[in-house]
Amino acid sequence: MWQWNPNQSDKQLPGLSVQNLEKLDPLVGREDYIWGLAFVPNSTGKILATSDSAGFITIWDLNQCQTIKSPNPLEKVNELNCSPIDRWSASKTSVRTLAFSDDGSLLVSGGDDGRVVIWYLTPEHQLDKTKAAEGKTIYQSSKKINSIDLKTNQGTMIVSGGEDFQVKLHRIK
Repeated sequence: MWQWNPNQSDKQLPGLSVQNLEKLDPLVGREDYIWGLAFVPNSTGKILATSDSAGFITIWDLNQCQTIKSPNPLEKVNELNCSPIDRWSASKTSVRTLAFSDDGSLLVSGGDDGRVVIWYLTPEHQLDKTKAAEGKTIYQSSKKINSIDLKTNQGTMIVSGGEDFQVKLHRIK
């Protein structure tokens, strides 16, 4: 969220706070992009997952971040000093989309490799390497997966959409 009109009064949007969450990996750098963002839906915490063009998934606890005020008082963007909870290589290509289960125990991803993958997470929102360190691929397409969602209220249902012009429903037992 950003105030595009610099003449606009702060009183019109009193709760507005724009912050950068940026941790550059020395192996990838500024040429890589964040493609996917997802929050744990029913969480008292602020758990965020990001995915990027280098194939990484990163989990953040935004409650643990510290705001660093901009040295320029006219600049409305503050930096956040955050350390990731966990980070892993999910693919050799871009991971474009993410979705958490309601309880945050599952994370589903899709990307340029055409895979829809379930990632099992610990209660601390770290990758559960004892269940599936490489994730569990539930669908493989020859085309990119661009969108994904997950519902777990009556069994696990995952829906994915990709560049094959199809929407796929995956039921997991």
